[in-house]
Amino acid sequence: MIPDPLGAAVRWLASGGLVAYPTETVWGLAAAAESEPGMERLRAWKERPDAAPVAILVEGVSEAEAQGCEFGPAARRLASSHWPGALTLVVPCRHRFAAGVARADGAIGLRCSSHPLAAALARRARREGVGPITATSLNRHGEPPARMATLRGLVGVS
Repeated sequence: MIPDPLGAAVRWLASGGLVAYPTETVWGLAAAAESEPGMERLRAWKERPDAAPVAILVEGVSEAEAQGCEFGPAARRLASSHWPGALTLVVPCRHRFAAGVARADGAIGLRCSSHPLAAALARRARREGVGPITATSLNRHGEPPARMATLRGLVGVS
């Protein structure tokens, strides 16, 4: 057993690795959203088109605003009503992430997970200087998201 699994996961993310984690809906796949090597690895593994943006995990509106994200009144109401939970908000953001995270216009998808492990991983990654992590589903492009704890065929996610 790894004595500090979250710490090991964060160190792996810091080195450009990918980490699978459970969410309130499906399994997610994390890369450090500010890491070019991590995002290249994520896009390659998912076989995702370069133009398809990837959401990030945040703890809430105030943390997202600290990252340069801008919330209008409607986005604030939605976040207040549905976060933490299974809602992705797309908002303008001035912060620059690795290629493939934000849309071409700079807007970014934000999730605030209600799953305790997903939230803890995101919080620890930020606290240890890795920055925000991605909130994309654990599946290759066009395939159904992973819903089971037994993730057959994923040996090689690294």
